[in-house]
Amino acid sequence: MWPPGRLSQTEKDAYDALASTGRIRPVRVDRDGAGRVYVRYMADCPEQWIREELREAKYKGRQMDLTEVEK
Repeated sequence: MWPPGRLSQTEKDAYDALASTGRIRPVRVDRDGAGRVYVRYMADCPEQWIREELREAKYKGRQMDLTEVEK
């Protein structure tokens, strides 16, 4: 479950990366009236493990650009 406005393209890319390697199988994405996003998928390992892999995939695929550097 993602709070309103928190599911960014970076997170979506992490889901796509794991789906492309077969680690997860997307089932569906729902949004409720409050704006929360529910990403439903099947995984080939326990929830805690796949969440760690999603976190790693999120940061592995993300690159900083100069607009993100604080002055």
